[in-house]
Amino acid sequence: QEFQMLEWYCAYENFEHGMQWTEKILKYSVPKALGRSIFTVYDQKGNKCEVNINCKYHRIKFSKLLSEYGIDMFAPKDKLVALAMQNGIKKEEAEKRSQGNLIDDIYKKLILPNIIQPTFITHYPSDLLPLARPNDSQPELADSYQLVIASREIAKGYSELTDPIIQRKALEEQARAREMGDDEAMAVNEEYLAAMEHGMPPITGCGIGIDRLVALINGQKNMRDCVFFPLLKPDKGYEYI
Repeated sequence: QEFQMLEWYCAYENFEHGMQWTEKILKYSVPKALGRSIFTVYDQKGNKCEVNINCKYHRIKFSKLLSEYGIDMFAPKDKLVALAMQNGIKKEEAEKRSQGNLIDDIYKKLILPNIIQPTFITHYPSDLLPLARPNDSQPELADSYQLVIASREIAKGYSELTDPIIQRKALEEQARAREMGDDEAMAVNEEYLAAMEHGMPPITGCGIGIDRLVALINGQKNMRDCVFFPLLKPDKGYEYI
């Protein structure tokens, strides 16, 4: 599926600044495009709700958000697999997932549909974001954020990991997870590691999903209506050259 993304990076800044800039971009661009800052959207459950893009964006740590629903992010994997199965995820699929990806699956099933107003969720598990900088006080968490509006993940950003030794270890762990059947895990990228070994400054970056944002502010239930090149079935008799 084709999609559009606005992606930016800035040297000598961190994810905290990234959140500030992301908020400023949306608070400026959406009212410019719509002529208003409050608009009606559909959440994942199909309910109509109003979003105020100019409100104060809520911030909450991923672990705290999970705890509000009685979920321990650091629980043993077998308990997380059992919880995933209770929420419609097949056992064989859950067992293949890394701890971070399994937690993310549960979050998307139980919690994401309930987040309506603009919310930054921060400090995701490091194994979920292998290119992100580990937090100084809790290295099992990444200095990262996602912006969620009306049950949609609109933007993702983090402080980049710039230590080639830690980065290699993280990618090797990803490669092992991939061998175990986790399709979303990354492979070791030697060219990227070599570039990092030459030297990389502190840096932060963010990606904003343009198609998701356009669908959001236009109240579209189906994002495919806002994608320039959606996947379509070919007409009968059409030959590909």
